[in-house]
Amino acid sequence: MKRPLQIGFLPFYVDYYESLSPDFGPGKREEIRRCRAMLTAYGQVVGPDGPICDVEMARAAGRELRESGVDCIVALCVIAVFAEISDAALEGLDQPLLLWHCQDIATVDAGYSMVEIVRNTGQIGVQALANVLARRGRPFRALCASRHSAATADGLTAFFTLTSAALAVRGIRVLQIGEIFPGMADVLISEDHRRALGINVRSHHAGALTRVYLDAPQSEVDAELDFMKSAWTLDEITDDELERSARLWVGIRSIVNRESPDCVTINSHGLNCLRNPEIGLTATYAISRLNASGIPCSEVGDIPTVLAMAAARALSGDALYTEVQVLDEERNAIVLANSGESAESLCRAGAPIRLAGNSNFRGLHGRGASFAYPLADGPVTVASLSPVGESGFHLIVMEGEILPEPLPDTGAITGFFRPSHLPLHQAYRAWVEAGAVHHAATASGHLAASFQNLAGLLRWQITTI
Repeated sequence: MKRPLQIGFLPFYVDYYESLSPDFGPGKREEIRRCRAMLTAYGQVVGPDGPICDVEMARAAGRELRESGVDCIVALCVIAVFAEISDAALEGLDQPLLLWHCQDIATVDAGYSMVEIVRNTGQIGVQALANVLARRGRPFRALCASRHSAATADGLTAFFTLTSAALAVRGIRVLQIGEIFPGMADVLISEDHRRALGINVRSHHAGALTRVYLDAPQSEVDAELDFMKSAWTLDEITDDELERSARLWVGIRSIVNRESPDCVTINSHGLNCLRNPEIGLTATYAISRLNASGIPCSEVGDIPTVLAMAAARALSGDALYTEVQVLDEERNAIVLANSGESAESLCRAGAPIRLAGNSNFRGLHGRGASFAYPLADGPVTVASLSPVGESGFHLIVMEGEILPEPLPDTGAITGFFRPSHLPLHQAYRAWVEAGAVHHAATASGHLAASFQNLAGLLRWQITTI
């Protein structure tokens, strides 16, 4: 289980206005304690439970957060705090940042006076800090609503979901099993791009994969076979193909258990699997089992796409490894498909899930166990992430709908995807011209706004279609 979010808390207040009302100080201290308590629902809160009132206090609070290594920062302004104070606390901190004003009133009543105007000026402190940060190009999100409004809880949830998505790609630990598919230049990622995101890649090549395959305990292989036979409908797969697929998963699982990665990319092709004299079939089943365990996994050594899958999973709960394929001009739709790498949450309700020999790729010993089912109809988002320039990234996002009509049974995972915002040919052209990788992450729901916010936090380029 992943550790809880570490939330850096910076509550700002100044006593400059206390001549208007002696209860400002005690009231604002209580507001700070109340807001701090609200944050504990989302993670472990690090930082003061009393007000930060001057530049020196602000610098000291910022140092504490830097030393603690927090995941994100919430800067709370409870009155019109001068930006020099709040900005001083953020020096050297580049984590996802929320500027928060949680006002005490939801409406203006007959008792609204100059005292009440000043009492409720936290949003002015937020605006002042936002201006200074925007001048520097420092990304942030803002939340201004009353504590009585559902917008406050919704805004906090959205920010911490966004933080989790940023953490899902920044500093991510990638396990790469097998050499990258030769010639697929669009799935490569340079060392400079890896450093820019703090990506840590651990590689296990064909020889290591062969060893764990051969060393897989027969008792674990048998247990996996029993599970495969009880969980899904088996179709067009031999006992040998089934056992080899189970053994390959048990072997890969042993590497994953040792390395504890955040995501995995496996190349089933060439001497890694298909042309490997010992293995001889795809690792599609292992990829699906990794996804089901909460570890995003891509094929062919495609790190950019597994990063897109990790981000999409953090935003929506799951992500499917897919390709954006043929245009169906009669249906005004695009075929989304893969070679049987599963994400069962995107399976159509009530549809049978078949486990069959891979319909695309045959190796020395046959076809690896792969899944086949229609995608759930309804709103989805397709996303691709590509390295650009010396160390930048470009996120391409397209919203649409999976149509109720399923494709003919291709022995894989498929759906008709109709873009939501542009005509078919224009949408497809925009996808290609944006420079998407030829693999993509497909996730439930319309997520363009969330991806837009994520790209802003991470300083990525983004194209929405």
